[in-house]
Amino acid sequence: MIKEASALGNGASPTELLEVLIHTAIEQAGGNTRAGFFFVDANGRELHHIIGMTEAYARQMDGFPIGPQSLACGLAAFTRQAVITPDVIVEPRWKPWLWFAKEFDYRACWSVPVETSKGKLVGTFAMHYRAPTEATPRDLDFAAALTRTAATIISRY
Repeated sequence: MIKEASALGNGASPTELLEVLIHTAIEQAGGNTRAGFFFVDANGRELHHIIGMTEAYARQMDGFPIGPQSLACGLAAFTRQAVITPDVIVEPRWKPWLWFAKEFDYRACWSVPVETSKGKLVGTFAMHYRAPTEATPRDLDFAAALTRTAATIISRY
């Protein structure tokens, strides 16, 4: 918490501020998750990693498409609704992407759009769990609050 408090008080960069949110989300989840933020490109067609996931993950996902045929963050950005996949193995949409989930060791994927207070989509937030994990109403409320804060950070920079 000392690092987090100092980051907020010393003119921290946007990525440092988003990293504080990531650590908060991981702590809220009991340390059993990985999390990351992605921004929407200028054309509104692709997502690009900002911070949180590994470099190898970020390389694989750079330019992930936004659209109705996408999944996870791409679908969350398109629908502007949270896309909660409690178990990627049993979700038919994930079949072509199971190799990816196995490579990066996760079973559940939660994706939430990041929108400004004026409704502009600026990115997405993702959480990956190693075990199948359902989202509770409390989890969804927390994600909504976290993404509102992230939207302010991303849109200001």
